[in-house]
Amino acid sequence: MKAVYPKPIDISRFLGLNESIGESEVRIGEAVDMKNFRITNNYKLQKRSGYVAQFTALGTGSLNGMWHGIIDGTEMIVFSYATKLYKWTMSDSPVEIGAITNAFARFFLFSDTLYIINGADFKSYDGTTYQDVDPYIPTVAIEAPPAGGGTLYEEINLLTGKKKQTFVGDGAETTYQLAETGIDATTIILDIDGTSKTEDTHFTVNRTNGTIDFSAGTSPHGAPANEAEVTIQWEKVASGHADLVKKNTCFLLFGVGNDTNVFLWGNPAYPNRRMRSGTLLPNYWPVNNFTLIGSDEFAITDIVPQYDTMVIFKEDRTYFSSPEYSSATEKYEYVVYPLNDSVGNAAEGQAQLLDNNPVTLHQGSIRMWQASQVRDERNVVTISDRIMNSLSSVDLSAAVTVDFQKKKEFWVNIGSDVFVYNYGNDTFYKYDNISADCFLEADGELYFGSAGTIFKFDDDEYDDPDGAVEAKWESGFTDFGIGHLRKNSRKLWITINPENRVLADVTFRTDRKAVNKEVTAKYAFASFEDVDFSNYSFSTSRALQPFRFKMRAKKYAYIQFVISNDTANTSLTVLSLKVLAEATGEIK
Repeated sequence: MKAVYPKPIDISRFLGLNESIGESEVRIGEAVDMKNFRITNNYKLQKRSGYVAQFTALGTGSLNGMWHGIIDGTEMIVFSYATKLYKWTMSDSPVEIGAITNAFARFFLFSDTLYIINGADFKSYDGTTYQDVDPYIPTVAIEAPPAGGGTLYEEINLLTGKKKQTFVGDGAETTYQLAETGIDATTIILDIDGTSKTEDTHFTVNRTNGTIDFSAGTSPHGAPANEAEVTIQWEKVASGHADLVKKNTCFLLFGVGNDTNVFLWGNPAYPNRRMRSGTLLPNYWPVNNFTLIGSDEFAITDIVPQYDTMVIFKEDRTYFSSPEYSSATEKYEYVVYPLNDSVGNAAEGQAQLLDNNPVTLHQGSIRMWQASQVRDERNVVTISDRIMNSLSSVDLSAAVTVDFQKKKEFWVNIGSDVFVYNYGNDTFYKYDNISADCFLEADGELYFGSAGTIFKFDDDEYDDPDGAVEAKWESGFTDFGIGHLRKNSRKLWITINPENRVLADVTFRTDRKAVNKEVTAKYAFASFEDVDFSNYSFSTSRALQPFRFKMRAKKYAYIQFVISNDTANTSLTVLSLKVLAEATGEIK
């Protein structure tokens, strides 16, 4: 038979991992196995960065959440570890802020104050003062006559039993009736036309009846003057009210025109309850500002904004809600509508917004939501079919996720494995040796908390703290489009990006021989960090130059290629892989 020269294998576009179809059916450029390689924006194969500890470990426990931003003019990372809250300026060692419950925490900045909620505490920190959130004290009624009543004004605040009421004096009455009876023993705060008055001096209190008597005391004030404004503050704590707020674990900033309200959910005692703060008041939680989302059989797992709509995910289904102005109440209401009756989100607080599309984890897959106001099965698509085998064997409810916006990567960390969806080029890949309690992207850098410290991925770092990053890429088996013919290949070209220390080990396998000789392509420019001259290639040009290797692959039907790098202190970006074949006869 006359020799046949099929079109060469020329991989200049690496397309990520595809484990959903057979090894001989994937496209040229796709991998059937892939670890610790990523796909760059221009579809090149790049070994992932290593990570480094940012300070000496505080201990072996979990980091319970991180936040990055500016407080009182200082840029910092605030994080919760065990029973302490710390601030870290990313240069010095962490500084303790104060005590906190040992539970996973989430943070939000509102009006230059950082708020922390973790299912037990509701704390605030302004750069100087760290405390339990100081509750807003509502005025429950205004312009009341001494006999009580008046115009209802603000609802009571679940965070506190304190409330106020304003009265208008008539110049004669000395007894004023509060809106509540059986009030607590806390001292009454009272003023008349802005002048403070003192309990037991200027007035006395009957707490059982909820009345104020201006005719009694060591120096009674007497009846407030006609048209005098009398403001009275008292306290009556309702058992369990504060827990309705503090036991939530998740939040969303959302509101009309801007993020004017805080929404909370995640209270295990009320798993389907969504709460809303007062407008521009994260310390005010009106008693009736809540909505029950579906039944309490399944919990709300996350709420994500999409334009002017919030998409509400439960374990089993999804809803949406938008602000609607009510002429009856003269307020905006957040009415809830069903969106999808069969798809939800498994991991609490782990949905991400990628290019304005919410992404969730559900039933062994990654789902993307493309239309948040259309009740249609087409509003959600499964985007993870290419890694379905891996995802089907893990517990997605235990995932920790992050949107690494700088690199357009959605990370799903389960155990020590990370499943990465690159939404910039629509590819998937996997990393290992990463066990994050939480992630944080700050100024384009990706941090994660683990084992009592914070680690940072560094593009100039090639190793992890415990050793070399072990990277491997395996192509599918290809027959050059002529599966019925025997083929011989004698040469292989690989082009790698020249850097200080670069190494690529390349092997090939055929249907006739499982293991073949490994060849190595490398650059090693002198940096004198490690003066062992046997490690250097003595190349002097940084221009791209393909490496050519002899292969000696004979009489095969299918061939597979493996690129790897498990050598410490080396990087690798593969630009292309090219192989020629010659067909010499039919397979018998």
